[in-house]
Amino acid sequence: MAGEDIVILPGKIRDRLAGEMCDTEGHILPPDGTMTFISFGFHTATILSSQRFKAHRHWRATSFPDRAPVSDGVFAAMVLDLNAEALTFLKIMAARGHSLAVLSSPPPTRRFGLLKSGHSEADILMLDALVRETMAGAISALGIAVVAPPADVAPDGFLRPDLMNADENDTHHGNPKYGELVLRDLAARCGVAPS
Repeated sequence: MAGEDIVILPGKIRDRLAGEMCDTEGHILPPDGTMTFISFGFHTATILSSQRFKAHRHWRATSFPDRAPVSDGVFAAMVLDLNAEALTFLKIMAARGHSLAVLSSPPPTRRFGLLKSGHSEADILMLDALVRETMAGAISALGIAVVAPPADVAPDGFLRPDLMNADENDTHHGNPKYGELVLRDLAARCGVAPS
């Protein structure tokens, strides 16, 4: 915040949004009726890799039984705290009249570093669901729509291999085929026939 103005700080995000959502100095443009889709708050791997989850575990998680267990409420509070700035940004933008929707990140992949560090697949799926449920509730409470991943992209809970980014080092992004499914899903929700 800069007084009553929202300014995106210099860097990659500002450069990408200049002329679309902000001016070249990072000042958010006034609402013009455009629906803006933002993707943040659902990156489970980033959340669960944070320092606080290296000392704690959800009480139902079987991985790392030596870590201090936390209740559903504490887990949710930790997730919300890690996303506090994103939620504040959404709240301010919505209050200023911007039309927003949050695009959920793809489902977890079997490339997640968390699996290599000892989390079980069952725990990853459970924790991912809890993170998504917590964030979807908080975002929906702001009156902002959440767009979940399309149906059938993760039949066993993990993103299908044919929808994963070709780069083996990319642990969570979908590929262009996944992006096409997302766009087709959005078009169908809006009553627009895809071309």
